[in-house]
Amino acid sequence: MTMIDERLVSSLLSVMRGLQAPLGAHVTAEGLTVTQFAVLEMLLHKGEQTINQIIEGVFSTSGNISVVINNLIEAGLLEKRSNPADGRSRLIALTPSGARKIEEYYPRHREEIQRILSGVSAEEKRQLIKTLLLMRSSIDKNIQNKE
Repeated sequence: MTMIDERLVSSLLSVMRGLQAPLGAHVTAEGLTVTQFAVLEMLLHKGEQTINQIIEGVFSTSGNISVVINNLIEAGLLEKRSNPADGRSRLIALTPSGARKIEEYYPRHREEIQRILSGVSAEEKRQLIKTLLLMRSSIDKNIQNKE
């Protein structure tokens, strides 16, 4: 690894830590864990999903996500449904109560993100997104080549 690679990784991790603290505190104040919020947010934007789709979408493990989903089901925020496309799997969906909770909270979450990132211009954000997507593509390609 070159010095620039090390600095890049260090900078990315620093940015992630910098975002996690305030956003995590904001989510926790709503009575949710960060992973619970991520699941609710994903279902809000993408509709019902299989557990495997949720694992990939929120970057979690199967053991952890099962606990998270079961806790959200017990809280009345999610429900499991039969998957008509695949009888071996189940679909996870928001209940009306879960949809209300995430729909009420999500605008405040967006405002918090905007507040935190207000010192970065829209053009800088667009360029960073472009660069990060390029990096992600390169990482995925290099991982596949190693396997």
